[in-house]
Amino acid sequence: MSSVQKSTPGLLRTLALKSGGTAAKYPRLTLIIIGLITALLAPSAAGVQYDDDVLEFLPQDTPEIQHFKEIGQRFHGLSVAVIGVEATEGDLFSYARLAHLRGLTLALKKVKGVTATTGFTEQQDISVEGDTTVVRDLVGKLPSKGPAIGFVDRTKKRVLSRDHIRGFLISPRGDATLILANIDPGMPMKAVAEEIRKTVNEWAEKTDNGLAFHLGGAPLIGSYVARVAREDITRLSPWVAMAVILIVLVTARSFLGAIIALASVGVTIVWIIGLLTLLDRPLTLVSSSLPMLL
Repeated sequence: MSSVQKSTPGLLRTLALKSGGTAAKYPRLTLIIIGLITALLAPSAAGVQYDDDVLEFLPQDTPEIQHFKEIGQRFHGLSVAVIGVEATEGDLFSYARLAHLRGLTLALKKVKGVTATTGFTEQQDISVEGDTTVVRDLVGKLPSKGPAIGFVDRTKKRVLSRDHIRGFLISPRGDATLILANIDPGMPMKAVAEEIRKTVNEWAEKTDNGLAFHLGGAPLIGSYVARVAREDITRLSPWVAMAVILIVLVTARSFLGAIIALASVGVTIVWIIGLLTLLDRPLTLVSSSLPMLL
């Protein structure tokens, strides 16, 4: 004799059955409640914040991530923007190119959130002359274009003779250099990085001196990844939406049924994004694709 064992419904199943039964019994009241909740959460969903830190969506409880962030906070390695400047022909030692490098370094220093900039045109030089230690500017004041030839030659010789400059801030051949911009860790990293990018692009458009500009460092890379990821989501979302709408129309075979299905997804998106905002949980690079996935 076989016995049939009853299975106890789970909590979610019980909740779904009861809520579904209540909604079927009071459909108009259910729609009014859903509409009110959606209307209340819509402003929060519209004001959703984004956290573009590429480390935030990694598992925060792993020792590797914790040590990496600790080292970054201690030595500020994650808040240094790196701007590479390369001479497409010749080297960087001409009056126009030195003036352009100095102007860019000073412009980056004025960006809000940048605490300091490092470039060879603004470095000080320490030399020993007899029994005296002399501290002077490595490049110094740029002369007028007339007597610049001798000045440029002397500057090139002096800069490339310094071991702490050559191979660190400038290449051994003098055809490429780095400008470092230290960002205040307390500032919004993405906003400052975008302003640095904008400043570099403006100075790149000003020059016809055969200089090429390259951007690197954790803030600029993180800003680039966040911007490109969001652009991809924005570009792909309409196509995904059209594909989903087409599939729903084909499978439902009812325009009203498709509208109901799509409306339920829209309400779900508003509720989830709105609740995340109310709970002060910004969207990360991964969760920002949540609306499209839903």
